[in-house]
Parts: sequence; C-alpha cells; structure tokens
Amino acid sequence: MNAKNETHNGPPCPENANTAADFVVLLRQLKEWSGLTLRTIESRTRGLDRPLSRSTIAATLARDKIPRHHFLAAYVQACGADPSPWQHARARLAVAAAGDGRAHGVVPVQRLPAHRPHLVGRQTEADELRQAILDPGAGTPITVLSGGPGVGKSALALHVAHAVAPHFPDGQLYLNLHGASPGRAPLTTAQAAAALLDALGVVPDREIREADVLHAQLRTRLRGLRMLIVLDNAASVAQVLPLLWTPESGRVVVTSRSSLTTVDGACHRSLGPLSARHAVAMLEGLLGPSRTAVTRSVHDLAELCDRLPLALRIAAARLMCRPAWPVTALTERLANEDRRLDQLSTAGLCLRASLACSTDLLSASGASEDRLALRTFDGLGALRTGPFDVVAAARAVGLPADLTERAMERLVEVNLVDGSLPGHYVLPELIRLFAAERAAVPRRAIVAVEREEPVTA
Repeated sequence: MNAKNETHNGPPCPENANTAADFVVLLRQLKEWSGLTLRTIESRTRGLDRPLSRSTIAATLARDKIPRHHFLAAYVQACGADPSPWQHARARLAVAAAGDGRAHGVVPVQRLPAHRPHLVGRQTEADELRQAILDPGAGTPITVLSGGPGVGKSALALHVAHAVAPHFPDGQLYLNLHGASPGRAPLTTAQAAAALLDALGVVPDREIREADVLHAQLRTRLRGLRMLIVLDNAASVAQVLPLLWTPESGRVVVTSRSSLTTVDGACHRSLGPLSARHAVAMLEGLLGPSRTAVTRSVHDLAELCDRLPLALRIAAARLMCRPAWPVTALTERLANEDRRLDQLSTAGLCLRASLACSTDLLSASGASEDRLALRTFDGLGALRTGPFDVVAAARAVGLPADLTERAMERLVEVNLVDGSLPGHYVLPELIRLFAAERAAVPRRAIVAVEREEPVTA
C-alpha cells in the first residue's frame, strides 16, 4: 500500500489496501480524518442494531485482521464516511484471503460418503461416467448425470467417484443440494457455497451473506486444485450454475432429476431403470438364494417395482423384515394398483415421498410452464401403461394439442415422462399410479381413455 497519508483532502481510499494489515491502517487513518474520539464514535453507534463499544473499536484497530461486516459498517458510518466502498474492499480482501492457503500447500480433503462397493447392473454406465471424468480429450470438466426418481443416480455417481478418487490428489468433496429430498428445501447457492468452503477449511464470515462474494471465495479457493466435486441432487440449472467453475485439472459431477441441458459445455449422461435381468439380480443379492428360488415370483416383483433401484430396495427391505413371507406374499399386495404405492414404503424410504419431490419442485417454481406441466401430469394418470402420442395425452388432459405438447416436453426435461421414442411418450407405471392418485382419477375414466371415448362428469 502507498504509505502516503491521504486524509488532507478527504477520507482514505480503501481500494489502496492490498492486505488485511493495510486495511486496518486505513481504518485508523479514517478515525484521524474524522477527528473523533473513541468515546464519540461509540456514542454515534448507539442507535444501531449492534452498537460498538470503545474496547471493541480499540481492539479491532489494534489487530491486523479484516474486521467483521457489522463492525465495518457501523464504524465507517460513525466516522462520517460512506461504508459502501469499504465493504467492497473488504469483500475483495476476503476473497484473496480464501486462497492464501494454496501457497503453503493443501491438505487433501476426502469428504465422499461411505462407499457401497457392490453396484448391480450399472457397469456400462459406470464405465461411461468414469471415462467422461478422466478422459483428457473430453473437453469439459463438468459431467451431468440425470434420470428419473429412484433410478440410482447418487449411488452410481458415488461409486465412480470412489473409483477415480486416486486421480484427484487434492481431494474429493460431496454436497447434497437437496433438490429432491423429502421434507427438505433445496439449498440456496449461498448455502451451498458456504458448505463447500467449510469443507475446504475456509470458514466464511458469518456476516457475509452475499452469494456473489461466497461464490468468488469458492472459485478462488479451488483455483489450481486437482479435485473432484460431486454436487448431488441438484434442483435446477439456477441452483447449480454459480457453483461450477472451470478448473484446469479438477472435475465436477452433478446429479439431478432435471436434464440440466443448458449447462454449457457439460458432458451429459442419462440413467434409466435397470434391465429385467439386473433388477432380478439386485433382488437376489439383497434377499439371498433361499428367498429367490422361485424365479417367476422374483421376476414379477422386479416388474411391479418398475425395475427402479429405490423401489427394489424398499421391497427387499419389507421382505427382510418378514422372513416367513414368500416373495409372492408381497407381489400379491403390489398387484393391487390402489395399494401399490402404500406397499412401497419402509422405515426411512418411501417411494411416494420421492415421487412427490418432483411434482413439488414444479409446484414451487411458480413458472407458467411448470404449472401447465403439473396440470398435464395429473391428467396422465388416466392413461394406461405403454407408448402414447400427443393426441392421446391431450384427450386425457383436456387441453389443446399444442399446449399439451409443450407440457409433455417439460415433463420429459424433469424425467417424469420418457420421451425417447420419436413422436411418442411413455409414462412408467409407478409414476402413472402417482399421477392418478394426485388427480383421484376413477377407474372408469381410465377405461374411457383407452377406448378413446369422451369422459363425462
């Protein structure tokens, strides 16, 4: 910092500070410029929410540390200067301080959740994800793994993250963004950045709530690190985009129910249900050979669970709690459509609650396209399983075809509807039952749509 005292024309300029020590020197010069005593400065802050005592002022001005946000605002205002440029300078120095540890070496951070080494039926997907993360020719440090509720996105991402961890010597971070967590609101971008900074050993100033400052601190701290970050369960592009940076050697994996296709430059991978063979293998691995000897009943159970890993795990948990039950005891209960979602619930796991997270996100967004998509989704419960086109969907929903098509495409984006067949859509059975339950569609309405007849009140 230029040591010249600039107080003869006006208050000192905080932008001249290059370090915390410089900044505090300028704060002392500000007091000299004001001509006020500590007692007067104290009295001027008494009308504020958090007044400053003389001892606090003296102690802060004696330390070569960046003062807290509330102290700076009150002190500068009491001295008769504009706090705004001082706060900007403080934020700049705080961002620089977040990266200071790089010069002295970084202790590797391992924050991945416990590894589940046995992942059934996902070898091809795991190989593709591993290649996307490690391939230097991929051209992007960001990989997005998307898929519908309960397909096992988090399990696959963490399985691969553990496998590639040795390639990231500066460490691995994991953060659940709670985009689709029952009973939890999604993290704000500021909350997410603060959590990542905390995991990196940087404790953000509690007074800093500005998301932009926290994001800048995070990017500064990550600069130059060969680190893997898993951002799990993202709600939207808006939630995750400020957390992404473009590292030279680090990598980011994002999982989401939404396709997040507008994340520029990302490598996108999608995940669907297990194959029939692998769904049966998952049940066999969970239940053991003695419970799965009757192959037909195990196959039926897998299909009634839509081959979704979450539903399969819940079904297996229910059978494990009832060792005397044959598999058919549960398949008979699941065969009743009116009770199927009730049956797919156990301690800590509930398929209905998981599905509701997707519709809750649409409902909470407030966007007109999401309201339209939600109305359309509820009407789709009147359709039977199998491919259908826009005309059939419009008839079931009672909307014009053009509006229905817009809504269907939005439902495809959030992976509530499968749009992989050209010109047709597929609604998975468990999701259809959930849609029908939301709309309380009577059974005669389902029959009427199948026969392409109008539904009367």
